Amino acid sequence: MLSEREYDSLKPGQRIWLGVSTGWTDTNGEAEFEVGRKSYSKKYDVFSIRLLPVIDGKPNKGGAPFILFKREGGYQGWKGISLSHGGMAAIVKSYRLR
Repeated sequence: MLSEREYDSLKPGQRIWLGVSTGWTDTNGEAEFEVGRKSYSKKYDVFSIRLLPVIDGKPNKGGAPFILFKREGGYQGWKGISLSHGGMAAIVKSYRLR
């Protein structure tokens, strides 16, 4: 799982490897992603980072986005890191930097 320190250290353009399980697919290993833009919602006190899947060495900007969220406890008191794929919850099985 991804810690808050690791989340905060991610920079746009950086490549990471994630083992991801979603409602559509299970990567059976790891997939490469490029860190996209970061944003923050004042209303919900949530930070988000868009992840772009890397296909043939280039980031793919189309398709359902992968988004890493860091919640600060504003939404129902829940705090931590979570992942979504196209609005559906996803599970991070493993994480490593490239």
